[in-house]
Amino acid sequence: MAKLIGIGACVCDKLIEMNAFPTEDTKIDALYSRTAGGGPTATALSAAARLGADAAYIGTLSTDEAGDYLVGDFAAHQVNTDLIRRVEGRTFCSWIILSRESGSRTCILDRGTLPKTQLDDAQKAAIAHASLLEVDGNDLPAAVEAADLIHAHHGKVLYDADGRYPGFEALLERADYLIPSERCAKAVTGKESFQESAEELFRLYHPEICVVTAGKEGGAYVSKEASGLYKAFKVDVRDTNGAGDVFHGAFCASLLRDPGLSLYDRCLFSGAVSAIKCTGVGARDSVPTYEETIKFIKERT
Repeated sequence: MAKLIGIGACVCDKLIEMNAFPTEDTKIDALYSRTAGGGPTATALSAAARLGADAAYIGTLSTDEAGDYLVGDFAAHQVNTDLIRRVEGRTFCSWIILSRESGSRTCILDRGTLPKTQLDDAQKAAIAHASLLEVDGNDLPAAVEAADLIHAHHGKVLYDADGRYPGFEALLERADYLIPSERCAKAVTGKESFQESAEELFRLYHPEICVVTAGKEGGAYVSKEASGLYKAFKVDVRDTNGAGDVFHGAFCASLLRDPGLSLYDRCLFSGAVSAIKCTGVGARDSVPTYEETIKFIKERT
């Protein structure tokens, strides 16, 4: 069974790249368009698998064309799909406009009509045998149940905290590895800096590790043993969509592959994977291998 299990958003992304963001009520040519798999947890699992982790997704996907695409995309990225339930309904989709001029991304979301996941016996067994659970606040009841189950079997929970969904505090309280975005961390703590936010979240919720990601500014990390800042790698950015999700997947992979790595080096590794991903289009296809990432870090440090 997979060592890494994920429960959370799985989204069919429609990516459109343009020279600049369009003016309302006009026509404009796209530079590039494509379909890609997205969603925080789903993308994190794909990134982790690319880096050598044995990963599986638990969730409910539609029997529609977009759902077929997402299952196939998981398989293409070596993420186990045996624990996915397929039902009728409309898939969670997003349309993402990428501006080459500014490097911005604008997302338009259709959250679909799929029901929340009810964990079955096979899914529960997989969670019990896993070492690490990645959650993102979507599919919240199943995520909370899974967190309690993996803790009962001595596994750990990594929470990718970005959206402040109703009841998300339940995951803040259950996270062993709490890794929010700067935006979410500041909103929860009321602190002005991402470093202060990391320290406050660590004090409030007592995770083993808290890392606040701050995009091109890098981020802050806190544990009982160490605290500090890490810098982001500078690259020629083409698409930042999914960069944070990839960071979380890389962090998961590093926990499983290199348990003795220092927290600073773990953040550096995860940031490098995310930076390389940003040089291509799509949240998953530009994720580097473990060896490519190590080479990138050695060349830049």
